[in-house]
Amino acid sequence: PDGGTGVLPQGGPSSSREVQLARHITKGKKNRRVLSNKPQDFQIRVRVIEGRQLSGNNIKPVVKVHVVGQTHRTRIKRGNNPYFDEVFFYNIHNMMPSELFDETISIRVYDSYSLRPDSLMGEFKIDVGYVYDEPGHAVMRKWLLLNDPEDTNSSPKGYLKVSMFVLGTGDEPPVENRERENENDDVETNLLLPAGVVLRWVTFVLKIYRAEDIPQMDDAFAQTVKEIFGGEADKKNLVDPFVEVCFAGKKVCTNIIEKNANPEWNQLINLQIKFPSMCEKIRLMVYDWDRLTKNDVVGTTYLCLSKIAASGGQVEELSSSGAGASSYEANTGETEVGFLPTFGPCYLNLYGSPREYTGFPDPYDELNYGKGEGVSYRGRILVELSTVLDSKPHANKIETIPSDDVLIVEKYQRRRKYSLCAVFHSATMLQDIGEAIQFEVSIGNYGNKFDNTCKPLASTTQYSRPIFDGNYYYYLPWANTKPVVTLTSYWEDISHRLDPLNLILAMIVKLQANLTALKSGIQAKMAENQLAQIRLKLIDELIVDLSKELPRLEGKQNVTVLDTQILKLRVKSLHQIQETAIRVRNEAMDVKATLPDIEDWLDKLIQLTEEPQNSMPDVFIWMIRGEKRLAYARVPAHEIFYSTTCPEASGKYCGKTQTVFLKYPQDK
Repeated sequence: PDGGTGVLPQGGPSSSREVQLARHITKGKKNRRVLSNKPQDFQIRVRVIEGRQLSGNNIKPVVKVHVVGQTHRTRIKRGNNPYFDEVFFYNIHNMMPSELFDETISIRVYDSYSLRPDSLMGEFKIDVGYVYDEPGHAVMRKWLLLNDPEDTNSSPKGYLKVSMFVLGTGDEPPVENRERENENDDVETNLLLPAGVVLRWVTFVLKIYRAEDIPQMDDAFAQTVKEIFGGEADKKNLVDPFVEVCFAGKKVCTNIIEKNANPEWNQLINLQIKFPSMCEKIRLMVYDWDRLTKNDVVGTTYLCLSKIAASGGQVEELSSSGAGASSYEANTGETEVGFLPTFGPCYLNLYGSPREYTGFPDPYDELNYGKGEGVSYRGRILVELSTVLDSKPHANKIETIPSDDVLIVEKYQRRRKYSLCAVFHSATMLQDIGEAIQFEVSIGNYGNKFDNTCKPLASTTQYSRPIFDGNYYYYLPWANTKPVVTLTSYWEDISHRLDPLNLILAMIVKLQANLTALKSGIQAKMAENQLAQIRLKLIDELIVDLSKELPRLEGKQNVTVLDTQILKLRVKSLHQIQETAIRVRNEAMDVKATLPDIEDWLDKLIQLTEEPQNSMPDVFIWMIRGEKRLAYARVPAHEIFYSTTCPEASGKYCGKTQTVFLKYPQDK
């Protein structure tokens, strides 16, 4: 398929421009201070300073700034170069940082003189997270390039100078120079853009093939009436799904497919944007269309540009000496591992509120919007993304995928059989529940006991009554007879993605343990020679781990462009960490002085564990009281995945005893 357009040509004069474009995308990943993901208070300040070269004659511009559901507007000014100098404050209470950083700051300039609805002159959108990642969590006195969101082919609609701040609790805003600068302040050099990058139109070509396992969303009443009069009733297909794609404020929807839990859209969406974009996520929302009431959200998932593209700059930064890059070139003849966004064809899983249909308002409906951790699998969609540079404007935002391309994607859907086995050793620290309880294990659509669209499987333990443990809690009296649950399910074979992921995770676990031992030794003021031994053990073990070859992709069934690019990036990065480690080992350095190096290697390894194409759904364990779901735990499938490649490629909990803590849905 034409997913190949997402790859950058190696070498050649044009590739450097494309590499610069790709380099911007991964910016946010590296330098975000890790905030604890608990609801917090934030303040966002936007200062609208002045406009320049706004288009139109005899205009009266007004600026509207919209952030997290709040809108402020400036006073109305006259002319094409208005001076506003107004500050807006947006106080945000009790919001998760991860949710806030995905929100968009939308700045629009309207012509108040014209009262027609099309009086929008230009707009600019930027993710809150982008501003937070800037030095001082602020964008200071930068010019924004205004564009017409509808007409992608049009020239810029003028410039607007703004300052933006995102302040967490206890953050001090940086001091801003508030003097009005001279009139010849150069717009081009102070545009809000990474240095040396030219804005270009690119098209994200997003192919939406099909979905499966969409839960029942509509009432069965109409179906029951049909049944009485001898019609065929189909419980499975009480849903009318369509997909809404949203990026940088643009929304496009697929067709609605009525009464189908496994719809096939086979549609292609062209998203034309100025690139590099200040927005990071393409949001895909699956809706259930309702004729009479508002449409319900089935589930939400995202494509993060920084995870499906790489800058090539990541690798050069790895080795401070620059020695790493040159020797890699000598070995492989390649110089660049940058690539533009590419994804799939691959399934994206949807998670949200419990699947079973009740007919009552859903108390956990918020989870289906992608807010908070989903407590149940709600289906999956098969998509593919490629990026086309310098593309001509597309007349159609949405087209039908040719049937040949639909046939090609069939090979990405071949399934194989998997068995999941869970042995329950003990259940302790239970509250006084009073009734008998049981546990349910499910993966994807297999094993859900309440949902009549799922196949019935022996996926639950027997009911048993909790017994008081003599202190505070209750436990289940399983004694010598432990419950065992086994499930058979069918998924695509993605061992070529999970094996390298688990191998790198195993390296990280070992490196973290050795690093902790080294830090403890430093704190305990151990003798220098003992510390040097611990450091030597750490570096030697790391070098041995890094010299192991990652599994190859040849002969695998469903390899995508992104698979080959991620492998290339990982191989090159691991090689460079290894070279730096060998150099550090040979240099007689103070043990404390090597700590920053080791922590840097750990960070780099953690970055290499991104696996956006992990289409194996998470495993859910639910505690059920009577016939009601009470508390759950969510276990990523790769952690318990068995691998035939080598023992380290199996998940860290595969076949091992682990303690799982259950929590309530939406428990903050």
